[in-house]
Amino acid sequence: MKKFFLISFLICCSTIFAQIKFTSVGGGLGLGSIQGNSTSVSAFGGSINSEFKLWFSNAVSFRLEYEHLRNVDYYLPENRTGKFYPFMNIYNLRAGIQQPLSSTFFIEESAGLLILNDRTFPDVNVWDFGGIFS
Repeated sequence: MKKFFLISFLICCSTIFAQIKFTSVGGGLGLGSIQGNSTSVSAFGGSINSEFKLWFSNAVSFRLEYEHLRNVDYYLPENRTGKFYPFMNIYNLRAGIQQPLSSTFFIEESAGLLILNDRTFPDVNVWDFGGIFS
């Protein structure tokens, strides 16, 4: 009986993963600023994303992304005992299409859902939802 469930599980998993085609993985680093209900602070951030296509369309690609932004002072060497450094975590999933202009240039449009974790104050841990358009 256990062998039957194991084989059934493996068959189902291989069928599910066969319907997703991963096309790229990317990442980035950058400087900017973050602000909530406060003055803005300089921030250093990074992101990682994975792009994939589903079985129902080759024209539409989906991108799953995670981005982390934190106050620049966090990365400087100093005594951090008892200090709080503001940060934000961003998770998004968006669908997009590309319109080629030439062999090296294209226009990309996308829209999707966003989840934001705002930690700009030590006593604030706000999760919020929204949309992303680009």
